[in-house]
Amino acid sequence: MKSVSPILTRVLFAFFFLFTSLYCLLAYVPFAFQQVIKGGLIPQLLVFARIEHWLYWLILIVIFLTLGWDGTRRLRWFWMVHVAAGIGLVVHPVLPRLKNDASSLMWSLAHLAPVIWLAYISWRRHFPLIKWTNRIDSQDRRVFGAAWQAALFLTITYACVGWLHRLSPLGKVAWKPSGELFGLGVSALSHLLVFLFFFTVLNLIGVVAGWCPRPVLVQFALCHLLGAAAMWMVFHSIVFSAMSFEGTAAQVFAVAYSTTLTVFLASICAVRASLARAEVNSGLTLALWIVKQDKRTLPRELLAVALVAIAAWALVTNAARMDWNYLVQKLTVVAMWVTAFRLFYRARVAMVGTPKQTGRFLMCALMVVPSYRMYEATRPIAWGRIERKVTVAQFLDRWTGYDVSFKLIHDALAPDVADQGFYRFLIQNTNISRSTQVDPVPVNMVEKLEATSGKKPNIFIITVDSMRRDYLAPYNDDVDFTPEIGKFAKESVVMEHAFTHYGGTGLSEPSIWVGGMLLHKQYVTPFAPMNSLEKLLQAEKYHAYVSRDAILETVVAPWENLTEMDQGRGTMDYDLCSSLEELEGKVGADNTGAPLFAYTQPQNLHISVITRQGGTPISNENYKSFYAPYASRLRRIDGCFGKFIDTLKSRGIYDNSIVILTADHGDSLGEQGRWGHAYTIYPEIVRIPLIIHVPAPLRDSLRVDTKQLAFSTDITPTLYYLLGHKPTLHNEFFGKTLVLAKDDEQKAPKVDSYLIASSYAAVYGVLSGDGMTLTVADAVGYKDYGFNLSSFLSDDLSLSGSAKTANEEVIRKKILALDKFYGFKPAEPSK
Repeated sequence: MKSVSPILTRVLFAFFFLFTSLYCLLAYVPFAFQQVIKGGLIPQLLVFARIEHWLYWLILIVIFLTLGWDGTRRLRWFWMVHVAAGIGLVVHPVLPRLKNDASSLMWSLAHLAPVIWLAYISWRRHFPLIKWTNRIDSQDRRVFGAAWQAALFLTITYACVGWLHRLSPLGKVAWKPSGELFGLGVSALSHLLVFLFFFTVLNLIGVVAGWCPRPVLVQFALCHLLGAAAMWMVFHSIVFSAMSFEGTAAQVFAVAYSTTLTVFLASICAVRASLARAEVNSGLTLALWIVKQDKRTLPRELLAVALVAIAAWALVTNAARMDWNYLVQKLTVVAMWVTAFRLFYRARVAMVGTPKQTGRFLMCALMVVPSYRMYEATRPIAWGRIERKVTVAQFLDRWTGYDVSFKLIHDALAPDVADQGFYRFLIQNTNISRSTQVDPVPVNMVEKLEATSGKKPNIFIITVDSMRRDYLAPYNDDVDFTPEIGKFAKESVVMEHAFTHYGGTGLSEPSIWVGGMLLHKQYVTPFAPMNSLEKLLQAEKYHAYVSRDAILETVVAPWENLTEMDQGRGTMDYDLCSSLEELEGKVGADNTGAPLFAYTQPQNLHISVITRQGGTPISNENYKSFYAPYASRLRRIDGCFGKFIDTLKSRGIYDNSIVILTADHGDSLGEQGRWGHAYTIYPEIVRIPLIIHVPAPLRDSLRVDTKQLAFSTDITPTLYYLLGHKPTLHNEFFGKTLVLAKDDEQKAPKVDSYLIASSYAAVYGVLSGDGMTLTVADAVGYKDYGFNLSSFLSDDLSLSGSAKTANEEVIRKKILALDKFYGFKPAEPSK
């Protein structure tokens, strides 16, 4: 047993329970439960949940090799409780049965208890063996050097990472050398501000500890208290904002998790110190897991620095492809900050400083604050000499897209919002808890829905998740990898200005079936009264073939004439080629004589799927400036889509079919450092393709304005109209028909602006009635911004003063109007 590392086994034990706690927390947060757990966004998590009870026993065996059996009462209880819990988990596994309710939060907190218990045992066993000196060795000179060196190292490292990303074809950013130097200087000053502030706090901790009878032990405890506070801030400012997790429950979990992790790390330090049998003369040094100062050589130090820089690049690059509002990237930055500081602290041999030197170090550290304030006051003037096309704020926002370390500081140092009432209002009306009972409101496109006479057209809706319209030939002349969609478009109606109301599948996919916007809740149940498309299919007696993914399991209730497709596959494994091949077989075998309906939402282009498959192209063609892993997969599904259309034609079905090709939303693929979709409603995410093939007999009697503003919520009202039901539900939140008869019918009333939102967070936007501007209020980042949509590479718009106030007022009115329609009464908004 002595050959087994007591520290490694303890770390494995703690990691298992801390990770399990986070899994339970994901089940408690509504959108995370729906997308990550139920939707299978990260399949490895589901595998972990299925085998967690067996991993539990493996972890017990591992920790037994370290703790053994010493006959003490505290250890007897430790083993008795854990063995009983292990038996209970085998009989009744917890993780696979988690629900989106308070029980998941309770399980999350409960999994922290074993870590605290192990820390207590370790502390009781090893603390008496530690030799604490009676005086703290002054390490101010060492800390000061480590602070400024780590700051400059991180500045240069992350600036180089950003520079490499900007050089790639997807970066599409070229700044003047003066702009690059300006950004680098701002980043360096910001990093120095943070790290020298950290030095000042550590210096204060040393002073306070020196007043106490056991100064080294007190310094050690205060350093861990500082670590706990820092972890709480990470949860509060980074993790929970990205998870839309607010309120008392969030604060309780943040305190409990931070305290647990800090206590455990302190116990590990105690184990290291007792095993090393060395005197501890600095609580800070021990808190950084440094017990003995090894002899360091220059080549060894340079290698360590190079490895840390490579790790920073690799972590950011891999995390960027699959991230929630920079959550994972920011967490990697926090880890690299600690690693860099420890690296440079360890590299500097113990150097004792004099009080006079300490005063100089403090003066240098404190001078950074007025320097930073002076920079804030003068930076618009300095930037004006470099660039006049964009403001300094716009430039720094773009710089943060590539320099994540600076982004973490920039977001934290952003000026406090004077009136946070509006952002609190957005949060109160977003991700409405499942515990909040909201009854469904019937959504009826027509006053009386009855089957019409005559032969009905078949309907095929293919909604490709995350498909961008600028990657399709009908929308971009530079695209040569979607020829089949290009041929289909020539026979169809191509809506040139189509948008989604939601920047994420969670609410975007259901809004297609409703034909309108929804209450920001996942989900109001039962959903059937709001499902306008399902009502139409049942009234017209369609035989439906639907891929009921994790969302449609709630949205689409089974009925007699519904046949499920893609059964036995996880949502994220939906493949268009496989789904269409299955559909071809079912259509060929259908002898009911009923009109056919099909809906599928393949995940081939979802950024998480591409990342899971290695993030590499699946063919060797030249994709020019397009993102090759994405474009190559689009080429494949384009071929499958073309084959499906040819099959419909060969069977004589195509000429009597409505075929709709669209997307639930787009995706960021490197624009200004942005990747994926989640909490953002950038132009590349809210713009979608919408191509509709209408049978010739219907098309000849209709007129279509392809330049009109269209939404995915217009699909269902258009189908109503094509089947002979003229929609009477006229509301800005609900769709309109995109086709009209050639007689003197009037279009739907003109709307000055439309509401757009993230599916998962309090981020809302206003799209102008002509589709040329998008203004956003972001309650995650507590800021407002906008875009000029006159070209696909959109220009940023600055929002301030009256424009910002007007935008927020429009959003407030629209949210309250939507709440009123669905009968939801939110908490009184703060003024």
